[in-house]
Amino acid sequence: GYYSRARNLHKASILLRDNFNSKLPSNYTSLRSLPGIGDYTAGAILSFAFDLPFPAIDSNVIRFISRLFGIYNHPSSNQNLDALKSKIIPGFDTYRPSLLNQALIDFGALMCTPSTPKCSECPFNQRCYAYTHEAVAELPVKKKKIVKRSRYFHYFMITDDKNVVLNHRDNTDIWRGLTEFPLIETEDDLFDSTEAIKIINEKMGIHHLNITLKQIESKRQLLTHQIIHAKIYHMYVKKIIKIKEPYFLADRQKVSTFAFPKILTDCIHLWVDVV
Repeated sequence: GYYSRARNLHKASILLRDNFNSKLPSNYTSLRSLPGIGDYTAGAILSFAFDLPFPAIDSNVIRFISRLFGIYNHPSSNQNLDALKSKIIPGFDTYRPSLLNQALIDFGALMCTPSTPKCSECPFNQRCYAYTHEAVAELPVKKKKIVKRSRYFHYFMITDDKNVVLNHRDNTDIWRGLTEFPLIETEDDLFDSTEAIKIINEKMGIHHLNITLKQIESKRQLLTHQIIHAKIYHMYVKKIIKIKEPYFLADRQKVSTFAFPKILTDCIHLWVDVV
């Protein structure tokens, strides 16, 4: 979510600098070529910044137009997007695109709300398909509910008197490129501390007899498709001499300068309590 947006903003800014003279293009195709700009954002930029006749279709507009005209297409299909646009675009002949788009967004947000729309006060109620057919609750067509997958993360804050062991997440999973403590993911919440020390030793090449391990925090984070159950442990080693790649050593006093996922950022304050 937010991390991808930040990466896309950076990529888009480079492309704007290199290919568009550091200015936003005023045509749909060029805007859509920029990372992170989809149909809604392109329509919003073109209509609000350039007053060009392009719909800005967000969830509020989808809800209002679907109910008003009785559109039963799957909400994320191209067919549904085309149907919505076909109802909005003719209005640009009469109204300024920026004003019409803003009006549709605001009307959906304030009047044609998801669960308690103000149908009795709506000036369109006698023309509204959903209202006249008692179909307000079934429009727009609902997306299938996503079954969230549970994942169990065990993070190890491994320190000696000076350093902490860190790792950068790869680009194939959530939180791409962010920094984290060494991680072991398991199938369930159960985890044996003796086995943990053994795995850590093998993965990072830390071989010490005197290692202490204690759990310092438990966190839960809801993502779009996943539920992350995280436990954070502190593992103290008398002196870390060498570490296997891709892990690396960092000054523990500077740990807060790294970009961690939120689930770890929230407990960085515990750092003082465990070292």
